[in-house]
Amino acid sequence: MIRHILFWNYTDEVKEKHQEKETLIKLKESVETLKDIEGLLCVEMEENLSSGYDLVFYSEFENLEALKNFSKSFIT
Repeated sequence: MIRHILFWNYTDEVKEKHQEKETLIKLKESVETLKDIEGLLCVEMEENLSSGYDLVFYSEFENLEALKNFSKSFIT
């Protein structure tokens, strides 16, 4: 099993307009659409509770090949 973890910050625009909650909801909905990807065991998007970053994307894959295929799907 491979764990893949990414950390992000909200853009300045999101922060200035105080749209963090709405943005997180949209991101969670978007992440839900990934659940049918072959080799993807688990995927979540949540607020990061520790300091440094606003968001954390967490995913688990069956193996390295599944992670590579997942990553390739976002490169156009």
